Amino acid sequence: MQAPLASSACLAAGIAWWCSGAIVWLVAGILIGSVVPFTLIVIMPTNRALLAPARDPGSADTRALLVRWGRLHAVRSVLSLLALVLMRALWLSARAGAAPEASARRGGLTTLRRQLDPI
Repeated sequence: MQAPLASSACLAAGIAWWCSGAIVWLVAGILIGSVVPFTLIVIMPTNRALLAPARDPGSADTRALLVRWGRLHAVRSVLSLLALVLMRALWLSARAGAAPEASARRGGLTTLRRQLDPI
């Protein structure tokens, strides 16, 4: 469930960046999107080692793997939290009217809204 949510958030941030031109949306999207490959490439081997049927739960090796997993999970959590803070700040500034006028590609968000409004 986490991978589809992170991917959706990455896509939404990419669309927000495309429409608004605010580079912070792109940064937030990259941060949240990086969680998926980080999990698959970096954390998954540790998960597999911890879940091996022959693993002795009381061994020093298992303890070291759990400590490693905790550190890796902390990295993943920090990436997600940073993305959340950036997106929340952007959302709050847009709601408060403090966001700069959109001047992004293809005329920005204002033009996009005009195109989507019924005639």
